[in-house]
Amino acid sequence: MADRKGVDHPRFSRYPGSRIKEYRQLEFAQTELGTGFVDKAKPAEPTKRLFEGKTTTIIYELAGNQSALQVFRNYEQAFARAGLKTLMSCFNQTCGDKLPTGLFRGNDKEPLYRAMLYDSVYNDNSDFGYVSGTGTANGEPIAAGVFVARIRTNNRLYIGLDVVESAPMKTDQIVIDLATLTQDIREQGKAVLSGIYFDTDKDIVKAESEPALGAISDFLRKNPQQSFFVVGHSDTAGSYEHNVDLSRRRAQAVVASLTSKYAEAKPRLTPVGVGPVAPAGTNTSEDGRARNRRVELVLR
Repeated sequence: MADRKGVDHPRFSRYPGSRIKEYRQLEFAQTELGTGFVDKAKPAEPTKRLFEGKTTTIIYELAGNQSALQVFRNYEQAFARAGLKTLMSCFNQTCGDKLPTGLFRGNDKEPLYRAMLYDSVYNDNSDFGYVSGTGTANGEPIAAGVFVARIRTNNRLYIGLDVVESAPMKTDQIVIDLATLTQDIREQGKAVLSGIYFDTDKDIVKAESEPALGAISDFLRKNPQQSFFVVGHSDTAGSYEHNVDLSRRRAQAVVASLTSKYAEAKPRLTPVGVGPVAPAGTNTSEDGRARNRRVELVLR
């Protein structure tokens, strides 16, 4: 059988005899990999970790007599040979009934995984496994997950491979400047602080944020009578509670960075985290989610 589209990932060869059924690669995006289960209960929603970087999703189709377990064990071994440290590994009952739903339903990968999801969710005799891991390749972080499932309606195996190569995105494209900040506050009462950067799921302001922090400090010095909310926003990936907490911590980190440069501004800056409740774009696309992950300066 010929591939429909796409190519194998250079770090992980295909299982012999399989063909590519679905393929997607994005230069910079987010994807979630399973890491375990809530309180080890079965069935249970899997716990997940969000990764950012160059993302590749490949769905393979395999016709033959190979068992799902055979293919699954081969990928476990491939991950080990690649030096990946296992985050999660399970097969059939040890996975819990909700693993496929928890990992792939309701996000932009669902269309790619649709054929695998139907059988593994609704068939009591379904046959599936999942393994994920993290490591390094050429000195850069890499994370991967594989979902193997046999679809009994056509007696074929499907293999879903997700790979995230965490090379940093180019972050010097847009940086807030004094003129833009002044105009946005005057006309809208708020401004998106473009050029403030964080690592995935972290609340430490990165060094490349210095140009933006300098422009914001200059603005605060030129407007000493004004007070502001520093508001952290997030996309909808992950739990609501986690996103609100992370957005609050990021807002606090921005305030701390600004007041280290301009201490007099501290009483005038109030950090707030609102998580995903005030999106700037749709959470159904990577572009929209990127717009939603932001920090704003809001006039009080």
